[in-house]
Amino acid sequence: MTSARKTMSSLLMLVAAGLCLFFSACGVLDPADENEAPVITLKGKQVDSIGIGHSYIDSGATASDAEDGDLTSAIVTSGSVDTSTAGKYTITYSVADSDGKTASALRTVWVVDNTIAIESPECPSVYDCTSVSYKIAENLTIPSGCTVTFGANTVIEVLDDIDVDGELIIREGAKLLVDENVSIDIDNGTLTIEGSETANVVFTNYAPGKYWGRGEDDSYWYSRYGVVISDNANSNTSIKHCTFDSATVGLYVEKDGITISHATFSNNAYAGIFFESCGPKDSASFLNNSFTGVGKTASYFPMYIDATFLSRLSGTAVFNTNANDAVAVEGEEITETGSWKKLDVPYVFRDYATINNSNGVTITIRPGAKFAFLGETYLAVNYGTFIAEGESADSIVFTNFEGGKYWGSGDDNSYWYSRYGIRFTDNANTNSSLKYCVFDSATAGVYSKADGISISHCNFTKCAYAGIYFDNCGPKDSASFLNNSFVENGKTATFFPLYIDATYLYRMSGTSGFSGNAVDAVAVEGEEVSETGVWKKLDVPYVFRDYAVINNTNGVVITIEPGAKFKFLDEMSLSVNNGTLIAEGTATDSIRFSNYVDGKYWGNGDANSYLHSLYGLKFTDNANANSSVKYCAFDSATVAINVDEATVHVSNCTISNTLMHGIYSYGAGNTNIDDASITYVNIGQTPDHMHEQ
Repeated sequence: MTSARKTMSSLLMLVAAGLCLFFSACGVLDPADENEAPVITLKGKQVDSIGIGHSYIDSGATASDAEDGDLTSAIVTSGSVDTSTAGKYTITYSVADSDGKTASALRTVWVVDNTIAIESPECPSVYDCTSVSYKIAENLTIPSGCTVTFGANTVIEVLDDIDVDGELIIREGAKLLVDENVSIDIDNGTLTIEGSETANVVFTNYAPGKYWGRGEDDSYWYSRYGVVISDNANSNTSIKHCTFDSATVGLYVEKDGITISHATFSNNAYAGIFFESCGPKDSASFLNNSFTGVGKTASYFPMYIDATFLSRLSGTAVFNTNANDAVAVEGEEITETGSWKKLDVPYVFRDYATINNSNGVTITIRPGAKFAFLGETYLAVNYGTFIAEGESADSIVFTNFEGGKYWGSGDDNSYWYSRYGIRFTDNANTNSSLKYCVFDSATAGVYSKADGISISHCNFTKCAYAGIYFDNCGPKDSASFLNNSFVENGKTATFFPLYIDATYLYRMSGTSGFSGNAVDAVAVEGEEVSETGVWKKLDVPYVFRDYAVINNTNGVVITIEPGAKFKFLDEMSLSVNNGTLIAEGTATDSIRFSNYVDGKYWGNGDANSYLHSLYGLKFTDNANANSSVKYCAFDSATVAINVDEATVHVSNCTISNTLMHGIYSYGAGNTNIDDASITYVNIGQTPDHMHEQ
């Protein structure tokens, strides 16, 4: 059985071998012996172009064959190019091998002048000529995968739209004359403009005195553009050394991160550049652009950009004789950390803007930067840090854009927390800092709910309601609230240049200057004083608009510097409960407590109140025995000093024009009151110092 199988296997192998020999001899089954056709390879471009009147030199081709080798010398060329006549020419290259197999290739050559209409290209680099003229009479579409190059120093009459899904390259010195209502749309492709310092690429109007590009006065912004970079365009788009002249909008950009440098925008109707919810790649890719004569009317700006992308501007742009020499800032939320550079023109905020990112964002403003705000627009700091630190010779300015109007949120009918130019919420980072800044013509220059920010060497002027309003907070400390000035703030005598809670008074340095305000004073809000510190002498009084109580169960000590002045609105008072008050003036520089409204008594109570309820300055039975009142002057209180079973040292004081008594003490309080050193003038009732056991 085994022998039979071996015999059968040997026979099959012999048959297979015979069949292989047979078919090999006949050329049927041996592909290695099949003759291959030759291959032609063009030198140069498959589709080429040349200007009329120029000499055309054919680049030729090569041919090779697997069996015959190099067949280049066997190529037969047919067709020619007549460079005296514009048109489309075809050159055919043919070759045959020794077995009769053939191959061919075609080259298309355009001879062009300004009468040749550019058609949609058949392959890359169709129009890459130098110093020739083209005319785009019908829509030119550059498909994906295709590149069209306008060569150096070419002139292109663009009479219909160009739509780019592939790539459009424009070389130095090229000039595009674009007709009305005609635009260049970079849809899904790339625009590369390669001008040079000595030979800009120029886009300008085809019809003199007309604007090229889409849009008109009643169009929406996204409908106004000469060149539009859509949000689907390639971010490698790069525009360098290019001039956009007499367009509706030179560049309308929807794609974030493109490069624009050394570009000139002139005589554009509505804008040179409009960034729509995007910005340039970074500050290094937005360099030395200039804007001249842009804007038909004062309603338009040479450049528009969202606030969150301001940090990508380099600060090197130049603005000259535009309808508004400024940068228009759009958008509401600022979510990117960065630096806002100094320009020679202001940034004009046309929208509310909020520095806001739950992960934190830091905006730093360079010295000398200027910001102007339209109408009720403002800048808020929510989750983030705001560092605006100018220099003594180069301050940062925040002001109104429209002369005679206040910028910022709020009006006469608004609550305080709704009035602000710059607002710090209670989420703002306390590392925020304002230094050498000017706040001019705001509703309220700075409104802060963030405790501990630094404000120094700042000037608040012509603000409607306040220069600064601290809402239940204060500056970081007295060393970080230095040399601020308040000039001509307050629409009426109802408003003060500075508002602060009583518990934070000690954080003021005493170096602020006040001049020409509706009220030259500091408004003091809040009821409880819970932090130990020194209330500094100012050249103006502190005006208490609320009851204030020095009170902290752990004890709090308030010391008042000689010469400090305090005024109180009707019925307002100052009490010492759990704490200590050291109010010690000097013989030549007394501390003063008086009424704010002439003819009114300040302090708690009236003529019908019980005596223990009448007081301007009150020490409760919890007050610390170290409290001391020396060389102080009290004027027009209900009762100047009320001591309720507390031990208080009172001496060398002047008390005048009280409603009732000068001093009312109960219990042990009288043991430390030196009546002999106290002067009483025009006391409402006698005795001047009344004591009850």
